Amino acid sequence: MKQRLALFLMIWLALAAVADAGPAMARQSATSTQKPVSVVLVFFHFNSLRITPAADASLQSIARLHAENPDAPVRIVGILNGSGMETSSRELAIQRVEAVRDRLRSLGVPAHALTTDVEEPRLPAMVGTGRKRPSQRRVEVYLG
Repeated sequence: MKQRLALFLMIWLALAAVADAGPAMARQSATSTQKPVSVVLVFFHFNSLRITPAADASLQSIARLHAENPDAPVRIVGILNGSGMETSSRELAIQRVEAVRDRLRSLGVPAHALTTDVEEPRLPAMVGTGRKRPSQRRVEVYLG
Protein backbone atom coordinates (compact mmCIF):
# COMPACT_ATOMS: atom_id res chain seq x y z
CA MET A 1 0.00 0.00 0.00
CA LYS A 2 2.82 2.41 0.87
CA GLN A 3 4.47 1.68 -2.48
CA ARG A 4 1.27 2.50 -4.38
CA LEU A 5 0.79 5.69 -2.40
CA ALA A 6 4.40 6.74 -3.07
CA LEU A 7 3.97 5.96 -6.78
CA PHE A 8 0.68 7.89 -6.92
CA LEU A 9 2.31 10.88 -5.20
CA MET A 10 5.26 10.79 -7.60
CA ILE A 11 2.98 10.67 -10.65
CA TRP A 12 0.74 13.42 -9.29
CA LEU A 13 3.74 15.69 -8.61
CA ALA A 14 5.20 14.96 -12.03
CA LEU A 15 1.92 15.75 -13.78
CA ALA A 16 1.53 18.96 -11.80
CA ALA A 17 5.09 19.97 -12.67
CA VAL A 18 4.61 19.21 -16.36
CA ALA A 19 1.38 21.22 -16.42
CA ASP A 20 3.20 24.14 -14.81
CA ALA A 21 6.32 23.82 -16.92
CA GLY A 22 4.89 23.68 -20.43
CA PRO A 23 5.75 26.33 -23.02
CA ALA A 24 2.28 27.86 -22.57
CA MET A 25 3.30 28.74 -19.01
CA ALA A 26 5.92 31.07 -20.40
CA ARG A 27 3.37 32.96 -22.50
CA GLN A 28 2.22 35.40 -19.88
CA SER A 29 1.25 38.91 -20.82
CA ALA A 30 4.02 41.46 -20.64
CA THR A 31 1.40 44.09 -19.75
CA SER A 32 0.25 42.22 -16.66
CA THR A 33 0.54 44.23 -13.43
CA GLN A 34 1.81 41.17 -11.57
CA LYS A 35 5.42 40.14 -11.73
CA PRO A 36 5.66 37.20 -14.15
CA VAL A 37 6.48 33.82 -12.64
CA SER A 38 7.27 30.73 -14.66
CA VAL A 39 8.81 27.39 -13.74
CA VAL A 40 10.45 24.98 -16.15
CA LEU A 41 11.78 21.54 -15.26
CA VAL A 42 14.65 20.27 -17.39
CA PHE A 43 14.97 16.48 -17.09
CA PHE A 44 18.16 14.59 -17.96
CA HIS A 45 18.91 10.99 -18.85
CA PHE A 46 21.04 8.97 -16.46
CA ASN A 47 24.57 10.38 -16.21
CA SER A 48 23.88 12.85 -19.04
CA LEU A 49 24.29 16.60 -19.53
CA ARG A 50 22.40 16.73 -22.85
CA ILE A 51 19.38 19.05 -22.97
CA THR A 52 16.56 17.29 -24.79
CA PRO A 53 14.62 19.00 -27.60
CA ALA A 54 11.52 19.25 -25.38
CA ALA A 55 13.51 20.89 -22.58
CA ASP A 56 15.16 23.21 -25.08
CA ALA A 57 11.74 24.38 -26.29
CA SER A 58 10.84 25.25 -22.69
CA LEU A 59 14.13 27.11 -22.23
CA GLN A 60 13.40 29.06 -25.41
CA SER A 61 10.05 30.05 -23.90
CA ILE A 62 11.78 31.24 -20.73
CA ALA A 63 14.23 33.28 -22.83
CA ARG A 64 11.37 34.89 -24.78
CA LEU A 65 9.50 35.73 -21.59
CA HIS A 66 12.66 37.17 -20.07
CA ALA A 67 13.17 39.34 -23.17
CA GLU A 68 9.68 40.76 -22.56
CA ASN A 69 10.48 41.23 -18.84
CA PRO A 70 14.22 42.03 -18.70
CA ASP A 71 14.16 42.91 -14.99
CA ALA A 72 12.88 39.45 -13.99
CA PRO A 73 15.56 37.31 -12.32
CA VAL A 74 16.16 33.74 -13.49
CA ARG A 75 17.11 31.18 -10.83
CA ILE A 76 18.55 27.85 -11.99
CA VAL A 77 18.56 25.05 -9.39
CA GLY A 78 20.18 21.65 -9.92
CA ILE A 79 18.68 18.77 -7.95
CA LEU A 80 21.06 16.15 -6.58
CA ASN A 81 19.96 12.78 -7.92
CA GLY A 82 21.04 10.70 -4.92
CA SER A 83 22.78 8.04 -7.00
CA GLY A 84 26.46 7.28 -6.64
CA MET A 85 28.78 9.14 -4.32
CA GLU A 86 27.72 12.52 -2.93
CA THR A 87 30.68 14.25 -4.58
CA SER A 88 29.94 12.90 -8.06
CA SER A 89 26.21 13.61 -7.68
CA ARG A 90 26.94 17.23 -6.71
CA GLU A 91 29.42 17.60 -9.56
CA LEU A 92 26.89 16.25 -12.08
CA ALA A 93 24.18 18.57 -10.71
CA ILE A 94 26.53 21.55 -11.06
CA GLN A 95 27.41 20.55 -14.63
CA ARG A 96 23.70 20.26 -15.49
CA VAL A 97 23.05 23.71 -14.04
CA GLU A 98 25.93 25.07 -16.10
CA ALA A 99 24.53 23.44 -19.26
CA VAL A 100 21.14 25.08 -18.68
CA ARG A 101 22.77 28.40 -17.80
CA ASP A 102 24.91 28.31 -20.93
CA ARG A 103 21.88 27.50 -23.10
CA LEU A 104 19.90 30.40 -21.63
CA ARG A 105 22.89 32.71 -22.21
CA SER A 106 23.05 31.55 -25.85
CA LEU A 107 19.33 32.39 -26.13
CA GLY A 108 20.02 35.97 -25.05
CA VAL A 109 19.39 35.92 -21.29
CA PRO A 110 22.12 38.15 -19.80
CA ALA A 111 24.51 36.72 -17.20
CA HIS A 112 23.52 39.31 -14.58
CA ALA A 113 19.93 37.96 -14.61
CA LEU A 114 21.01 34.39 -13.84
CA THR A 115 21.70 32.83 -10.45
CA THR A 116 22.54 29.18 -9.84
CA ASP A 117 22.24 26.75 -6.95
CA VAL A 118 22.20 23.02 -6.13
CA GLU A 119 19.70 21.46 -3.70
CA GLU A 120 18.87 18.11 -2.17
CA PRO A 121 15.81 16.33 -3.59
CA ARG A 122 12.54 17.04 -1.79
CA LEU A 123 11.31 13.43 -2.01
CA PRO A 124 13.07 10.11 -1.22
CA ALA A 125 15.31 8.78 -3.99
CA MET A 126 13.83 5.28 -4.00
CA VAL A 127 10.38 4.06 -4.96
CA GLY A 128 9.21 0.49 -4.22
CA THR A 129 11.16 -1.23 -7.00
CA GLY A 130 14.53 0.10 -5.86
CA ARG A 131 15.02 2.06 -9.10
CA LYS A 132 16.29 5.62 -8.84
CA ARG A 133 13.72 8.26 -9.67
CA PRO A 134 14.35 9.95 -13.01
CA SER A 135 12.51 13.02 -11.69
CA GLN A 136 15.53 13.77 -9.52
CA ARG A 137 17.79 14.08 -12.56
CA ARG A 138 16.59 17.60 -13.22
CA VAL A 139 17.28 21.28 -13.16
CA GLU A 140 14.52 23.70 -12.14
CA VAL A 141 14.38 27.14 -13.78
CA TYR A 142 12.40 29.92 -12.07
CA LEU A 143 11.65 33.20 -13.82
CA GLY A 144 10.46 36.11 -11.72
